[in-house]
Amino acid sequence: MYIRWYADNMWLFVPIQQKVKEFFSTLEGFPFQPGSSLSVSNVNYNTLRGAQALKRLGELETLMPPSRQ
Repeated sequence: MYIRWYADNMWLFVPIQQKVKEFFSTLEGFPFQPGSSLSVSNVNYNTLRGAQALKRLGELETLMPPSRQ
């Protein structure tokens, strides 16, 4: 039954990809909000906050002159 639905609606998958891409590109402009401890958003927020910290650390490493040993 799922395969039938998939085949009947396959024409939607290609055009909707552009809309999904546009939607995800707008998320960068919004700050992440920490959720409550029982919320799934709290897990995602911590993961994304850690990724942002690693990105900033990488940027700082490129700004520092190489150390002499």
